[in-house]
Amino acid sequence: SMEGSEITSIDENGNVFIVEDQGDGVVDEIRLQDEMFDALQIVNFRANAAGRPVTTTTEYTEYRTGAIGYTYGRSGADAAYLGTENGKVKFMLSGVVGLVDASKVQVVSLASAKSYSSYYAEDTFLVHKIATNLAQSGSGSSVNVGTRPSYLTPGTTYYSYDGHYFYTDYARMLGDYQAGNRNNAVNAGDPYYNYYQFLPSRSKTNYSGDELSGLINKNTKSGSVMYNTGGSFVNRQNTYGTNALLMVGVGANESGWGSSNYAKTRNNLFGIGAVDSNPDNATYFSSVDQCIKDYSETYLSKRYLRAGYTYYHGGFLGDKASGMNVSWASDPYWGEKAAGIAWNLDKAGGYKDKEQYTIGIKDTINTNHNSVNVKKEESDSSATLYHTGSISNYAVLIRSYSDEFYEIQSDPVLNSGRTAVDTGTGNYNFEHNYAYISKDAVAVVSGEDNLIDESAEGVTYSVHAQTYGWMSKRMDGQQAGTIGEAKRLEALKLELRNQSVDGDVEYRTHVQSYGWMEWMKN
Repeated sequence: SMEGSEITSIDENGNVFIVEDQGDGVVDEIRLQDEMFDALQIVNFRANAAGRPVTTTTEYTEYRTGAIGYTYGRSGADAAYLGTENGKVKFMLSGVVGLVDASKVQVVSLASAKSYSSYYAEDTFLVHKIATNLAQSGSGSSVNVGTRPSYLTPGTTYYSYDGHYFYTDYARMLGDYQAGNRNNAVNAGDPYYNYYQFLPSRSKTNYSGDELSGLINKNTKSGSVMYNTGGSFVNRQNTYGTNALLMVGVGANESGWGSSNYAKTRNNLFGIGAVDSNPDNATYFSSVDQCIKDYSETYLSKRYLRAGYTYYHGGFLGDKASGMNVSWASDPYWGEKAAGIAWNLDKAGGYKDKEQYTIGIKDTINTNHNSVNVKKEESDSSATLYHTGSISNYAVLIRSYSDEFYEIQSDPVLNSGRTAVDTGTGNYNFEHNYAYISKDAVAVVSGEDNLIDESAEGVTYSVHAQTYGWMSKRMDGQQAGTIGEAKRLEALKLELRNQSVDGDVEYRTHVQSYGWMEWMKN
């Protein structure tokens, strides 16, 4: 996050602080007699090819798609060097493979860099050590990127520039990147996805407003405008369908837990309007609650989560390959930092949210770019509601599955008939807004045990609710209907799936004024 020339960073406990940056970030090239090590090179976004410091954002194009992206070297200095093509340096940074004008970056031997980014496997967590100045030793930020996966050994340093595949050897990593595969990664067949970084925002926290306020308050300082805001975050989540815990993570990172100048003087928690070229353009809000409402309703639900919107790259925090981070922030690790705060809040709260949802990923290798049609029903011939776009590492929230399709939570708001995207409202009903995506297009990376197999034996049911009509199918004990909306249930449909024995379905209902009614069957 940036306010004027002020640069903030984060530690693995979610504390946000102002960077005490020494020097200009230009690396002095050295030469070694060890030709193999000397041959390894690294890209420095803090300096240009002429050896002068870079203090502004740097624009690049994504390899293969040509999409325009941007990054900020003082928030993440180094990128993997993949070669030079037609006067462009090919690199990997925060998940994206890009091409940048060779004049705009400094390419030096790895041996010349006094620091570069890495991951450290602790006993419980995995920590990303982000280098912000390659001319100095040490890291600028240390971000908790989630629970350490079992294939990473505690006490070991790993390297990765996509955050999904890890290497103990930097040269082997570069070799795989340049070959377009991950064959030598320690987890070659099992990519890692930071749960909160790739959890679609069309999800809900299990923390109440009061519980969330308690967690927030433990991190705020005197005078913070985030104090006791949990209820506001949860209320906006329930109306506009944007996860409250993730919004808190963004707000805390952008505003230094509600203590930044723009937070205190403009009630602006999210850096809204504070573009890199003119940070002082930050929007004024009448209250913090109004800011949270505008962020949830307008910036998330109606824009960044709406397929077809200019800056839609998937409805999750993400990185520079996919998600909100692509266009929302020049900091290449903005999404990771907000997710790190969510991890620390959830840890303090007893892990009520951790891995509660099932996440699927389209295109787990970042040079694969397939645009997939998202369908109204579980059929190839069904109407297409929206397209994923060609973004790699595109996350979907999976609700259930059948033989060929996953039922997913729709990123955009759908109209009342679920026939098209509704661009006119940010109001979001979780039961109503669902869609289908081919199983062949998606790899499940988290929460597979949460899924219910529609092809297995069991009970499927749906309810007809006031205002919404027939709602999506639910199965085997899942809750049907609405929560907290006082909508009456007007009808119920039940069916047995793939029954192995003959028999009846018996049921009864609880009716207002009458209580439990008589048992009925079939």
